[in-house]
Amino acid sequence: MDARGAKRKKEASPEVDDFYRLGKEMQNRCGSSIGAFTTEDRRFREIFGCSALVTLVLWNLLLTHDALPEGGTIMHLLWALHFMNVYPKQDGGSATAGGSGGAIDPKTWRKYFWPFVEAIAYLEQFVIIFETRKINRKHHNDCLICIDGVDCKIPNHGPAFASHKFKGKSALRYELGTDIETGE
Repeated sequence: MDARGAKRKKEASPEVDDFYRLGKEMQNRCGSSIGAFTTEDRRFREIFGCSALVTLVLWNLLLTHDALPEGGTIMHLLWALHFMNVYPKQDGGSATAGGSGGAIDPKTWRKYFWPFVEAIAYLEQFVIIFETRKINRKHHNDCLICIDGVDCKIPNHGPAFASHKFKGKSALRYELGTDIETGE
């Protein structure tokens, strides 16, 4: 991987350390080596909302399902994860995305992170397979899952993102389902 997350060779596949390194660059900590696992993992989760291992799995899912946006790099994926975790305003988001290299142009930031947000949403059909909820059940009851949702306010992105909870202003809706028996 090069410093910005682009692949040097088509067959080169990233490793967890590549995600830590690029995450550190976004945190403007690129001069130091990767520290203790627990510290690096905590910092990564704080910025991106998931571990570097989950991010690696996500990257591989995007490749496997041919959902990687054109010209997309690991750094662009990190921009999208940071956006979904923090929902920064335009200037703050583009400044963070630039990391140690300084702020990037907000248009460039939007151009690359939005396709990744859409690609991640596309993966839902491959990751969440609702039909498997009845396999290997210990109890044979009908109450199998608990579902809840939340709307998170974001900067205005038009009527496609309108939320009734925010009087028509833009929001992203998350729906979370938890298996009552296993907690998955």
